[in-house]
Amino acid sequence: MTRRLDYRAKLDGEFLKEGVLLSTAWISQRDMTLPIKLELMLRLRSVVERIEIIAHDLYIRQNDVQHIAAHQVAIATSDDELKGSEKKLGVVHFKPASEASSQQRTIYVDVSCTVITLQINKAHEDEVTNPFHQVGLESVLVFGRYLSGAEDDIPPSRRTLSPVEMVNSKRFTEEIDELLRRVKRNKDKFVREMDFSQAKRAQLEMNLLTKARGEMVALENAQSEAVKEDNFHRAVDLQDEIKTLRRNVMAFVDPRLTANIVRSEDILRPKNLFDKEDLKIGTPELFTAMASSARERSAPKLKQRPSSVSSRRTNSSRSVATSASGLPRVEPWHGNKFLEKENTVVPALRDKINKSDSIEESSDASNQEEYQPVAIFKGVDYSRAVDLFGEQTARNLYSKKWQERKIGLARVQQKLESVSSTEAPKYLDCTIAILQRHLKDPLYNVYASALDLLGFVCTRYIQIHHLQRMAPSLARSIHSTVATRASDTDRRSSTATLSTMNEILEQDKRVAKAFLTRFLKPLSRGSQRGQATIVQNAAELLGTPNAEVGFTEDAVTQFGLDCLRNADPEVRSIGKKLILDVYANGRRDVIFQMVSREEQGHQHPLLRSILDDMVAINSAQARSCRHCGANIEKSDSSTLEKHYRNICPAFTKCSFGNVACEPQKE
Repeated sequence: MTRRLDYRAKLDGEFLKEGVLLSTAWISQRDMTLPIKLELMLRLRSVVERIEIIAHDLYIRQNDVQHIAAHQVAIATSDDELKGSEKKLGVVHFKPASEASSQQRTIYVDVSCTVITLQINKAHEDEVTNPFHQVGLESVLVFGRYLSGAEDDIPPSRRTLSPVEMVNSKRFTEEIDELLRRVKRNKDKFVREMDFSQAKRAQLEMNLLTKARGEMVALENAQSEAVKEDNFHRAVDLQDEIKTLRRNVMAFVDPRLTANIVRSEDILRPKNLFDKEDLKIGTPELFTAMASSARERSAPKLKQRPSSVSSRRTNSSRSVATSASGLPRVEPWHGNKFLEKENTVVPALRDKINKSDSIEESSDASNQEEYQPVAIFKGVDYSRAVDLFGEQTARNLYSKKWQERKIGLARVQQKLESVSSTEAPKYLDCTIAILQRHLKDPLYNVYASALDLLGFVCTRYIQIHHLQRMAPSLARSIHSTVATRASDTDRRSSTATLSTMNEILEQDKRVAKAFLTRFLKPLSRGSQRGQATIVQNAAELLGTPNAEVGFTEDAVTQFGLDCLRNADPEVRSIGKKLILDVYANGRRDVIFQMVSREEQGHQHPLLRSILDDMVAINSAQARSCRHCGANIEKSDSSTLEKHYRNICPAFTKCSFGNVACEPQKE
């Protein structure tokens, strides 16, 4: 099983900091004497299959390819190390730093060793970029497998791993792997002897061991994370569950299927794992016992027993096949009690794993390397992003680290600022896919950078290159995400979203119409408050009705009625305000008919209050002068007469009497 091997880097007889060349780069001191020899001390004696070396960008010659500093890699086994000799493998050359793909070199080997020596003979000489003649390596990854029983052969002085790394050493998983190898060997033996009954039993136990291995890997990873976070209370709980799972695994495995191949004492059992009272394996913990009869105890059923007729016939004849198999009959072992338990669930995995009962035939999926690259792009999006923005920017955009994602968004904006008008449409099309992903980023720092990019695209990029025709495509892709973030409980996200949308809606009417056409559609679940707030802010900024941005009487009134049906009181309040605003400034007959029709079909107190407010608006405007528009306290004849005589500029006094008369129109 190939995996990444752990090591500690050593320079001039002293160990470097933990993680150097694994997760952090190494750069030599100023004016060090060359050649420089780095020793990678492996945790155990291992079979090395592959070495991946990435050189530092700043310390690779950029002009002359023929005189690049060479990295000499020498590997020594543990026996050779005691004699002071080394087995040289060869020299690795790196091309100029201008070619990003040439930074990494992979060396395929097949050698058993405990130490890997990296010797750098020559530094890149440049008075400007490298005045102190330094050399550096970005990372060195070693892949292979540990040799069985190598842990006992390593002296204490060589055990250089930190406690956190020791927790993440996968020692329990390796023990299950050893059991799997032994059971597989016995199964192959049974197949050669044509003892298919025992072969079937071995295959069933292999399936159960494979499933237990997956649970053990998840438990060990969770325990490692708890230790890194100093959450030792959770680490203790996980350790108890690891013990229980290990105890159960050892209980249901038939010792006869792990014997007669290799010595039983060389299973990779970690030392001092259990206390003295734990050496005696008892009833498994954390599970509820099921009632079973005496007959069931004598012939217990394993988990995931096939239910077909042929399988039951095979099970009934198991005792006959077992007696004829040539394996010695032994007394029932301590695992009988575990076989009474069914549907076992490890509590630490109950909320995290929803594992399928079917187990794959191949074990390659469960033996994948721990460090896998992130699935960053999908097909066309990946190639387009690399072609337009560069491979490094694409990797930053979809990195696991939020700092790199933020840098990637900034580089995209810098690239858009220098794009020509002929290439602007394809860059905008690719940017829409980037925004669609990063506006969903859960971290506020990355989301704020995505909002800045959205504001730049809508307020500057589209106007400079006259790409208003692509605004509907942009709005269709991101409007639901923007509405959801506008109703976020995090005030930073909601405030920044509403502020950015206000700037976008005020800048360009065609872009504003593209977004408001989407926001005026029926409310979506999870984004009702944000969608209603954006429409309300747009109504206050642009006015309503406003046909240029899609704010017609019918659209705004229908959206307001949709808001009235929502369970959120704030959304209902926004809907009522929108209806009354458009009624005060728009075609009242159309709006009144829509509200009256809705009230007749759904008698709701809020609809009745809106109709009453409409009547109040009508009466308030009726108490004003129809000639000059001045407000009149009372609409009786005496008040109107007084207003016409003394205040209204549209009337004047007649010279023949004290009678108010309207001037003649020519």
